[in-house]
Amino acid sequence: MSDKTVTFTIDGMHCGGCVRRVTGALSGVDGVSDVRVEVGTATFVTEDDDGITDEAKAAVAALGFTVTGQQAAS
Repeated sequence: MSDKTVTFTIDGMHCGGCVRRVTGALSGVDGVSDVRVEVGTATFVTEDDDGITDEAKAAVAALGFTVTGQQAAS
């Protein structure tokens, strides 16, 4: 496996507080590093070949946001 950079869209984020919450949640997911979040999007590095894992989606969903799109690049 090689590290992949994953970028995805998150619906429901509106402010800096949302950004901080999502950043913290994704930073706590195993296998995720270099998390960067802006209102509406998030980017991180993962070793998972499938890109965003169910665990990362669940971390975002637990905050009340929805992952709506994904683009993975190596």
